[in-house]
Amino acid sequence: LVGTASRHPALGDPERPFTSELTGEELWNLTQLGYQPLRLLMASSVVSLGIGGGIKAFFSSFSRGEVGSMTQLVYQARENCLAHIRDEATSIQADGVLDVKLFVHDMAGGMLEVLAIGTAFKRNAQVRTTLPQLPPQAIIRDRSTFFSSDLVGQSQNLHGFTSGGAE
Repeated sequence: LVGTASRHPALGDPERPFTSELTGEELWNLTQLGYQPLRLLMASSVVSLGIGGGIKAFFSSFSRGEVGSMTQLVYQARENCLAHIRDEATSIQADGVLDVKLFVHDMAGGMLEVLAIGTAFKRNAQVRTTLPQLPPQAIIRDRSTFFSSDLVGQSQNLHGFTSGGAE
């Protein structure tokens, strides 16, 4: 994750910055509406098919159609992650969570990890943009920083997340 630093006097202590996955444009719009970002929220859920489920999924892969046990695992892991995100947002008294992204990772051995990342926010009438228009530097398009496209066509591995081929 990459970013930049800016300071708003209504946000308090400059030694306690917030983290976010929002783009500069999204942050500006959030502030323009009178909301302040609180912090980046992350949750992970790891589920396992188990030996029986893995064998059943293996044989199901030879036929056409959905592999129901795998689908249910993905749904369960996703719901677990989103519940963790909601719980964490509630614990910091956030009004909501923006820009929630989900990443699914096959951990081998019939295990699957779902990672959720989002930005918690709270209403703060004292927080407004100081400029009536979005500064040009805030329009720079962000790109996903989990993977680098410098190695296009090569398998990439970063902290257990693998991406193969072109993005």
